[in-house]
Amino acid sequence: MTLFTSWSTYPEAVEVYNNTLRNWPSLQPHANIILFTNDVLPDVTKQLGWMVLPLKRQIKGHPVLKQMFIEAMKLQPNSKLHGFANGDILFTNSFINSLLEIANSPLLVNKTYMVVGRRMSTPNVTRDEASSWETIGKAAERGTLMNKICGIDYFLTSPDYHWKDIPDVQIGRNYYDNWLVWDARRKGYEVIDATDTLLAVHQIRALPETTRENGQ
Repeated sequence: MTLFTSWSTYPEAVEVYNNTLRNWPSLQPHANIILFTNDVLPDVTKQLGWMVLPLKRQIKGHPVLKQMFIEAMKLQPNSKLHGFANGDILFTNSFINSLLEIANSPLLVNKTYMVVGRRMSTPNVTRDEASSWETIGKAAERGTLMNKICGIDYFLTSPDYHWKDIPDVQIGRNYYDNWLVWDARRKGYEVIDATDTLLAVHQIRALPETTRENGQ
């Protein structure tokens, strides 16, 4: 499978993205990992196994999702799944196990489908906690699972998915996740909710006191 993300680094998110940079390579060799960004990244990023590509299309600062999907699908045409996840999400071996079961399911042969799931919002995940699947799982025990209509932070689709025909939906915009699920169901595709078996840990950073006082 191929998994990609995108971000623009800002000071409050450095620790979060550093955790992600070290976590996603643990999904290899089952997943090719791609980062779309125009940031200058340290050489260790590629050494960890990331493919780093420029972000070609944005609207008012928000990356266009289908552009990244189309590029990822061209680069990795043999993947059984291509997917996006937010850059602040950590995964464990449940990602590999759940998606391999789905990709190899006889129930999905010759079917177009999308896999989605909700995030476990977890405050202040440390670098040590993010260093292994086991410690990520333990950190998630203090997290909160987002409700049924919010917090969908990853989307993986079969190779025949109609990304080229999807409007310029942008990540980070309100309800873009809900729109994608609605569109898939409107098309009659299979939509699979992997929340119960795939742990997606959303790293939350507490805002500094001065930021909270300013109402941000």
